[in-house]
Amino acid sequence: MVKGKSLFRLLNYLKPYGGLVAGALIMGILGAGISLIFPWLVKIIIDQVLIQKNLLLLLFITFGIVFIFFIKGLTSYIQNLWVSKAGFRVITKLRSELYQHIYSLSASFFQENPTGDIISRMTNDVTNIQNLFSHTFMNIFMDLLILIGSIGVCFYIN
Repeated sequence: MVKGKSLFRLLNYLKPYGGLVAGALIMGILGAGISLIFPWLVKIIIDQVLIQKNLLLLLFITFGIVFIFFIKGLTSYIQNLWVSKAGFRVITKLRSELYQHIYSLSASFFQENPTGDIISRMTNDVTNIQNLFSHTFMNIFMDLLILIGSIGVCFYIN
């Protein structure tokens, strides 16, 4: 588990890639906003298409949904691309520093610690950090945005 001090230390690795992270966050906000259009469209379908039998509006909404899914997919793709790019760059730097540190250790360290454990820690821990940067932070951010937005849309619709 990553503790607060370690988390801030890891977040410092993201500073040089702040533009990519900010762009990914903006794409996440756009994607979350687009996701919140669907409850409103369901309200229109129920109120105006089913009750008033407005088939032209149903056709318009159908094409709108296809367009919305396209835009949502595009924002999601760009967001994942930028997050992955920043994550891979951070991990590359982290691995480089880790290897430099390993090379600077004394021979007695390697005699006291099994080589398999060292290699396992280097690969597994860095992969877990990569998943933290690439997926976990963004998923928490997106889910929180959609939750808050959904509550707001529900209050607006009702």
